[in-house]
Amino acid sequence: MEYNSQEGICECRFCKHPGKSSRKSDSRSSSKPPSSKPKGLGIRGRPPLKRGPVDDEGNPNVICRFLSILQQEGHIDRRIEERTCMDWRVETLVYEDAKQLRASQSSFVPRIGELVLFHRGIAKDVRPVWLGGIITQVPIHSEPVHLNDMTQETPKEHSINSSGFRIECYPNPNTRDKSFSKQYSYVPMHHIRPMMLLHDVLKGVRIEDWHPTVQHVMTAMGSVSCVARYKIKGDWPNFSMFCDGLYLGSEAIWAGEPLRLMPRGTEKAVIDVMVPDFFVVRVHNVEPEPDGSITGNRAKKIHLLAVGHVYTIDQASSEGPLTEATNLHPTMRGYGPWYHKSRLADEKYETSFTCLLGRLYTYEATQKWYPALPPREALNLGMASVRTSRAYATSYRTDYSGTHLGWYWGEDRAASLDLATFNGIEVGEYDREREPNKWREILAVLDGFKDRLVVEGPPPPPSTSNADNKAGISHRKSSLVAPPMAQVDGEGGRGGPVREVIDLDDDDDDDDDDDAIDGFGRGEEEKHAAKRPRMA
Repeated sequence: MEYNSQEGICECRFCKHPGKSSRKSDSRSSSKPPSSKPKGLGIRGRPPLKRGPVDDEGNPNVICRFLSILQQEGHIDRRIEERTCMDWRVETLVYEDAKQLRASQSSFVPRIGELVLFHRGIAKDVRPVWLGGIITQVPIHSEPVHLNDMTQETPKEHSINSSGFRIECYPNPNTRDKSFSKQYSYVPMHHIRPMMLLHDVLKGVRIEDWHPTVQHVMTAMGSVSCVARYKIKGDWPNFSMFCDGLYLGSEAIWAGEPLRLMPRGTEKAVIDVMVPDFFVVRVHNVEPEPDGSITGNRAKKIHLLAVGHVYTIDQASSEGPLTEATNLHPTMRGYGPWYHKSRLADEKYETSFTCLLGRLYTYEATQKWYPALPPREALNLGMASVRTSRAYATSYRTDYSGTHLGWYWGEDRAASLDLATFNGIEVGEYDREREPNKWREILAVLDGFKDRLVVEGPPPPPSTSNADNKAGISHRKSSLVAPPMAQVDGEGGRGGPVREVIDLDDDDDDDDDDDAIDGFGRGEEEKHAAKRPRMA
């Protein structure tokens, strides 16, 4: 796929696959994740998964069970729930809280888990030192972030620890040295810039003078992981898994919010915006493992797609009547008139995750950073930086042995970024204090499947005499009902990192892609999409 921009034609692996047919070089419908030799998507899950009926921590592998049902019955349409997994329980609560928070804040506000550029302060007549970091805490609900916070210090009722963002320096994902994570700062909003402004923020600074964490973040810009998967549906041997959001490179993106789309074909600027209803992983031609089990590891193709309505500011590229779209998302206001991309207003498109440029910021927000920037140029803001960073990441992201990974898919955010700690607490595969057996017992008690929980009492004090033994005192385990857990921190399993690879097919000549229509694939109408509330 070739992308033309103001800088010319990009020749990186992300943009172009040498030697492949150019039948769809001007299309946005190529839905296969780009890969380079060796082919594969890194999966480093929570916990390190043994693809079978149960994972390495004894939790039931619901996806494996669903795929077995799919093979036996030929069809499946099920909700995804992992009620015996403590991680799933906690993540569900976190996602619901994040959903409520997104409804009350603008898209320019950094989110937990996002990679950003930040500085710790500016000395007089000294240029700030920009670092790359990950957002681990956001301001409390009573200290909302406003537009004026983007460029100046504003009065706050609470200290910076509550009204600011906690950012940890991001370590090199290609090495085991994660010491940078121990360096963190609480900073206000105006000390933060998104990664899409990399070229503007570091303009005039030599690359050799960049802080090393900036290149660490660039190395992770080719990472992707699904968030809040909720449904599996398919007909053997194909299936689709639906989710509410993605961590794509530096950003967290969610269904229901406008996303800018990369220019396609001869287009030189961003003219299209998608408001996705959901994200979907489509797996084609699943094959059994050598032992006969169905895990999803063996498949001919894996596509990660965004499905939703597409709008354009270019009347000439609109297939439908040239009538201005109504009921637009509030974020889209201010950029000029929008038109439906399709012939029918309720028709949906699907596009590859690699064609998503990132969240659309309100025009008022971009004006805070660039007051003289016209609306159409504001749509292109940061496109060159995103392309450069993604090309860098797909070229330099490796595992610890030096094997090239290209686009890196993780089971979760901690895995895709190879985080050892988050908020100062060990996470993912680096977490050495997980107690999955006890967690399952706690959940069984909370769900009413067990009456009590057996927990270990404190160790016996050292005996100074034989009186205890003479009295027949026995230090036994106590049978108690454990109180509900106030907080569970961390994800992943015991032991060191484990990497698995899923092979992908790079053949662009497959008939599966022939449903493309003028640069997009028509999205299938999912019944659940109309019923699910759209998230702001």
